[in-house]
Amino acid sequence: QLACLTLSNFVTTVACVDTSRGSGDDGAATGGSATGGNDGVGGEGSESSPQAPEKFDCGKLDDRSEPIVLGYIPTWSNFDATVQGLDYDALTHVAVAFANPTGPGDAVVVGDVDDAQVATLVEKAHENGVQVLVSIAGASHSEEVRAQLEADKVDAFIASIDALIDKHGFDGVDVDIEGGSVDETYEPFVTKLAAVVRPKGKVVTSAVGAWFADSISDRALWCFDFLNIMSYDYTGSWSEPGDHASYAK
Repeated sequence: QLACLTLSNFVTTVACVDTSRGSGDDGAATGGSATGGNDGVGGEGSESSPQAPEKFDCGKLDDRSEPIVLGYIPTWSNFDATVQGLDYDALTHVAVAFANPTGPGDAVVVGDVDDAQVATLVEKAHENGVQVLVSIAGASHSEEVRAQLEADKVDAFIASIDALIDKHGFDGVDVDIEGGSVDETYEPFVTKLAAVVRPKGKVVTSAVGAWFADSISDRALWCFDFLNIMSYDYTGSWSEPGDHASYAK
């Protein structure tokens, strides 16, 4: 299946690739549906029964079969100390959280840190064989990112993400659009984004929470190399105390 989990907010994430699906010689994804129930968006991906691979083709997915250990690095809190103190030997990926437009229609930039600080992270990570992703949106910025997904804006937004990846030498992009901002614009954005960055050998991933997972179409899910499931958000100030990661749910 598509993902596995143990995730703490801005602490190391343990995730797994989907080893049940492969890629054919033409790069098309193979296998059945990525989700088990009806999704809430619609489009070609809204059918939950197994689909022909060509209906979900987002290019050749990362063929990594070993477990993935990913850490989100917040830019607003102790970034330099985190970069210097990371146990890179324990990680396969890190994600810089976050990069967003500074205003409507503006270029996407990494928040709170400068180019030199990002360069230090990328250099240290790559020296240790760790891939560096840039994570966009986040819970606090999902609405403003959602505004850039309208049909007349999304191409420019994707071009800005692509330019940011090239500028910093990132290995891919993590889509962390959350909650009600995941709507009918999500699938077209994800498929277009994958079409732009994946031919360059970049990975496309997503942070997903149970409270909006049903709004993500099968086709959008199929475009991600792996998912990071935010299991820590099953409980919080809105609920009774619960397990750190409730697999029962």
